[in-house]
Amino acid sequence: MNRIAISLAIVAFFAIPSIQAQRKKPSRATTRNPCSKAMSQLELNQCFCDQSTRADAELNHVYQQVLAANAEDKLLSEKLKSAQRAWFAFRDAQLEALYPTVENPRVTYGSIYPMCHCIAEAELTTERTRQLKRMLDEKDGDACN
Repeated sequence: MNRIAISLAIVAFFAIPSIQAQRKKPSRATTRNPCSKAMSQLELNQCFCDQSTRADAELNHVYQQVLAANAEDKLLSEKLKSAQRAWFAFRDAQLEALYPTVENPRVTYGSIYPMCHCIAEAELTTERTRQLKRMLDEKDGDACN
């Protein structure tokens, strides 16, 4: 009887973590990772930096749409241009704060640095794009926008 109890305890010890792992929902990173097929750090760096480039292109497209939609409002256009310049300064400062090195960042942070930098840059850019899209989606009578 003692051997059965020990055997059950051993089975439970190894089985419970496996069952719990199966119950967990996949993380956002694994479900939305566009670079999941990359097989090397070089491929990951390239893939995530391509994602950042695409995010930047979308930002520029939406920014131009907001400018065009408000072309008749010179004050808004000037304020938006000023805000965009300030946002670029913020983005660059934020990235420098995340990776504060004055020398070669690849030496400091390793071969993963380009990937991490591009991920952070894409996240910041995507958030700014969302902000600009809200300006496009303004409805008459929406007093707060």
